[in-house]
Amino acid sequence: ASEGWGLFRQRRDVEMQVMELSVEWGRLPVRIFEFELPEGRQVQSVVASIGGEEVNKSASFSGSKVTLTLEDELVLTAGDKMVIEVSFNLGG
Repeated sequence: ASEGWGLFRQRRDVEMQVMELSVEWGRLPVRIFEFELPEGRQVQSVVASIGGEEVNKSASFSGSKVTLTLEDELVLTAGDKMVIEVSFNLGG
């Protein structure tokens, strides 16, 4: 269970979707992150990072739903920001 609060931001354009999860106070354990793709888009690549350092993860896909599973549970604390960058196949 989380023991803090923060912000979630998402922005999208034709080529990319970027999600940011930042902790403002307390702590937030993170292991699995799920999100939806825009209609008709297919993933080319997914990069997850915390503080600019890429984290090990795997991704699975079911229709427009993407499930990102971190190799190890990470605990974000105040001031930490997790960024997930998804690039789309433009032909898909």
